Amino acid sequence: MYANMKEVNLLLDSGEVIPDSLLIGYESMLTDQPTNPDEIGPQFYGFAEGWLNELKTLKEKTNKQNYNALMNACVHCHQSFCPGPIKKIKKLKLVGEIEI
Repeated sequence: MYANMKEVNLLLDSGEVIPDSLLIGYESMLTDQPTNPDEIGPQFYGFAEGWLNELKTLKEKTNKQNYNALMNACVHCHQSFCPGPIKKIKKLKLVGEIEI
């Protein structure tokens, strides 16, 4: 996910077209086997649905604001589950739009 979003970041920042291949396949997060099943519950699935909704919005209108909203959704989930990647995710923010 991080590698794809980093590529989306670079392409969007340079004004290039985002290939669909970078924005598909994430629905499996709702059915994938979690690393720690005991830590996953309704709250995780709420965050996952929210992230997928932001991804849909980005697909419909690809711009920096929608991309940063998607990164925001990553941070919100990681604040509750696996907070380690938050600094790395925040570095994916594109300048000139909403804050994460």
